Amino acid sequence: MNTREFLEQLLDKYSALTRTELSDEMLGPYSKTVLFDAGYKTDTSQIKRNQAARISHEFLKYTLKEEDVDWNDVRNLKDIYDCKICANPVAQVYEKGIIDSREKDIFGMEDILTEIQLSTIIERLSKRISKQDIRQ
Repeated sequence: MNTREFLEQLLDKYSALTRTELSDEMLGPYSKTVLFDAGYKTDTSQIKRNQAARISHEFLKYTLKEEDVDWNDVRNLKDIYDCKICANPVAQVYEKGIIDSREKDIFGMEDILTEIQLSTIIERLSKRISKQDIRQ
């Protein structure tokens, strides 16, 4: 699955669970680029862990309006700063239990995610959608 397909599946899941369509204001800047940039429309490369983290974090922040949490366990990851622009998104999804690390002390920024791993991420985000829907 590529980056765009992952994001589209997540947005479809949101629409199905909430029975609403997302507006542009409910998407973060990286997600907008993935959806609307012509390069992503033709990109067939599989999604990496850092890309899934960025999309998932923006979904939590912009769509579900969740606040960022303090960094705790993520400080033990040796590769947290391998992608500086990804560090906080990775920290947030790791601390919130959305994406697990590859190893105890390695997130695996550039690792390709399997279909099963991506399904798990979408399912974990779906649970947060359901909780958010109840709160409203």
